[in-house]
Amino acid sequence: MRHHCAFAAFSYAGLTLLILAGCRSQGWYTEADTMWWRVRGAAPPNQEIESRNYLLARTRAHQSSETSQTPASQPPSEHTARTLTAVIRDEQPSDKPRPLSDEQFPGPNQPLDLDSLIALALETHPSLVAARWDVEAARGRMIQAGLYPNPEISYEAQNVGERGPAGNGGLHGFGIEQEFITGGKLRLAQQVAQYDLAATDWQLVARRYDVLTRIRLAWVEYAFAQEQVRILEQFVRLVGEEETGLVPLARRLEKVAGLRWELLRAEIELQNARAQLAAAQRQAEAAGVALLATANLPPQTLLVPYPALPPNVPEYGYDAALAAILERSAELRQAELAVYRAHQEWQRVAAQNIPNFRVRALPLYSASEDNAQFQIEVRVPIPVFDRQQGNLLAVHAELARNARFVESTRLDLTRRLAEAHGRYSAARQQVQTYTEQILPRAEESLRVMRLMFQRAKAEELRSAFLGLLEAHRAWLDAQLGYLQVRRNLWSAVFEIAGLVQQDIVESIP
Repeated sequence: MRHHCAFAAFSYAGLTLLILAGCRSQGWYTEADTMWWRVRGAAPPNQEIESRNYLLARTRAHQSSETSQTPASQPPSEHTARTLTAVIRDEQPSDKPRPLSDEQFPGPNQPLDLDSLIALALETHPSLVAARWDVEAARGRMIQAGLYPNPEISYEAQNVGERGPAGNGGLHGFGIEQEFITGGKLRLAQQVAQYDLAATDWQLVARRYDVLTRIRLAWVEYAFAQEQVRILEQFVRLVGEEETGLVPLARRLEKVAGLRWELLRAEIELQNARAQLAAAQRQAEAAGVALLATANLPPQTLLVPYPALPPNVPEYGYDAALAAILERSAELRQAELAVYRAHQEWQRVAAQNIPNFRVRALPLYSASEDNAQFQIEVRVPIPVFDRQQGNLLAVHAELARNARFVESTRLDLTRRLAEAHGRYSAARQQVQTYTEQILPRAEESLRVMRLMFQRAKAEELRSAFLGLLEAHRAWLDAQLGYLQVRRNLWSAVFEIAGLVQQDIVESIP
């Protein structure tokens, strides 16, 4: 029995050393064991992630033609390299926005302004929460991709029908089997998963700015609707509720000069203004509900009444804005990472032609005969028929397609900026025209016509009243027109800010 125990201990100690040496030679401890330490929330002792330097050294953008046999490469952008380094280190990319502080969150009964809406939405919006879970899922797949296969333990008995003098027959033993991964397949698989993680991380950034832009645009609609209500309320007062309004003036004219038609015109104008006001109020309510829905907030949430659009408009130079977009765009980073991933996938598929091998060690012992045996079995597949020809062709086509998609994304961003900047430039010019020319003239026209009406003679009252009525209409058209162009301007501003990925809207001259 002592011989049996000593033999078993010696055999399994040797098997353990054999498997551990083989796993270290294949990079188990530099990849899978490091991932285990990271899952536990601790740093591996005296180790660095081997694939970090490898990834940064081998990351290339491959823009190959369809006829080339192996993908060509060029160095990745500094922005993408920084992002990949941060992903491997479990850090946030330096260009990603940081979470908003608790000071920006309002009290329970405090009306929400734009900044408060954004702060709440970026923390609780379901699309962003889902995107964060997508990042965690990609991180889990990256961890799993670097794990080494588990060893297998088996029990085997041979010649069990034979019995010896001691009453125990046959050979008995516990075997252990391990598959050894060759060709750096685990490292390559993990690097592919790291590109997936980086792309998912940038997808979160893109979705964040999409939510931010939609909230800003909904805020513009809400502010526009509220300002429209304010203008129409002022017009109703000018026409019918003030002492100097059109309707009170027309009633006095009817009593003095019998001008019934002018009274009817004034009352029609008043009723039309009240109908416009009622419609604007319904529109304002709908805009508020839409804004809260966009921010994922309940409809009973309080909003700031009569919010004003910002007075200062940022300056956006087209060339500078385009350069900023091409440098910061999360959509473009995603497209570039798809190219890097396809190249890494090409290397991973090519490495499949390097066969793995399985080693099975089986120590056997017969107690009846005091006989020990040791069997070793090595199995290696031979890549004769399947040499990954189809997979290599598919990955090469994917690489070429993704390279073209990078250019397509760049062109699409350029088109979107051109359209938004065109609306921005046109609306800014219109705002200047309204501010410097149209609005002052509308105010002056209203004052002049009131003065003319006061000084008009009896025979001039009808024409003076009609002129005053037209001056009121011109004033309303000027106010609503100015509001509309400011709405167009700030919609374009927020669209450009979303493309540039600005948390704080500021000029890019």
